Amino acid sequence: MDGSVKEDRTVAKAQMIELLNNGGNLLLFPEGVQNISSNLLLNHLYTGAVELAIACNAEIIPIGIVNRNGTYYFAIGENIVYEGRTLEERYILSTELRDRMATLVWNIIESFPVMERKKYMAPDYEQYINEILDVGSGYTWTIQDIQNGMFKPKEQEDEEDVFTFFSTIEPRYANAFLYRGNERFWMK
Repeated sequence: MDGSVKEDRTVAKAQMIELLNNGGNLLLFPEGVQNISSNLLLNHLYTGAVELAIACNAEIIPIGIVNRNGTYYFAIGENIVYEGRTLEERYILSTELRDRMATLVWNIIESFPVMERKKYMAPDYEQYINEILDVGSGYTWTIQDIQNGMFKPKEQEDEEDVFTFFSTIEPRYANAFLYRGNERFWMK
């Protein structure tokens, strides 16, 4: 199935509904793509998992997953029941599901030894991305593929869009405070 092809998604959804209505279990990754953010615990979620749970009167078991140095850690949350909920609530319910999953991820991270932020600099993030995209791993997506596959709520702006005003400002003493900590935008 190719998630970028509407017909494939329609067929897959019908198969998932049939499976759930017949008492089967289904493992979904509602983020849709790998989380490559340097600061988000979890990407925003597509509403499909919640829509399926409502349509099939199925429960969702949230899971948090963290990869640390090639070892995966999991935390399993309490079942979520959607009985009596409607499809009109899917965005709110998906946000609540994301909050539960992010809490599970945070609980995993809190169990690790404390790390000083200054020791976790940009080269480490670049190494992290390179490990994800490592050709030998069988992962075939690019960073652009991942960014295109992310669910972005309408009210959310991308970091690059938020800081586009930097290119229109003439640096002066009076606005120097804007540049502190934002070297990536003015050192290009």
